[in-house]
Amino acid sequence: MPADLWSPYSHRVGVREGERMVLGNQFEGQEATEFARGVSPDKARRAAWIVAGFLAIFTPLNVYYALGGKWGVVWVVGCDCLPAAAVWVQQVAILVGIVIVLGRAGIWRIGLPGWVLAAGTWGMAGTFGAVSLWNLVGDNSLQARILFAPVAATLCGLCVIVARNPAFRGR
Repeated sequence: MPADLWSPYSHRVGVREGERMVLGNQFEGQEATEFARGVSPDKARRAAWIVAGFLAIFTPLNVYYALGGKWGVVWVVGCDCLPAAAVWVQQVAILVGIVIVLGRAGIWRIGLPGWVLAAGTWGMAGTFGAVSLWNLVGDNSLQARILFAPVAATLCGLCVIVARNPAFRGR
């Protein structure tokens, strides 16, 4: 591998050469599989903007509920029992999720190592996948099965696309 393409992460992350991808742990000239290649950086950036946009939509609603708002709580949660502390914790998690997904896609350069951003994005994908499954098979309402489960499954898929982004190597 040429010296100008070397990086400490080259054994895990591919380096594009024209139309082919050569991985650091492969022999020169050997084709990489589609999964080892990951996704294109442009696709990862688009997916990251969609995830960040979906998460940002929930920000004003969470602030409203955390400050004592009651409109729509029974429809969303199923009861009028939403503790403000839990909503603030959820809001902080949403904001951290936005930073992590934008950082992993290389949109927002933050001083975290790439593995932290990758682990955070994979964790978000796992969380959204679990939420989607829970809304489908759990004892939930109709809107949870028809509305919340597909949205969570979509966010899970988009987070997987962002997590498989080979272009961003971190700090």
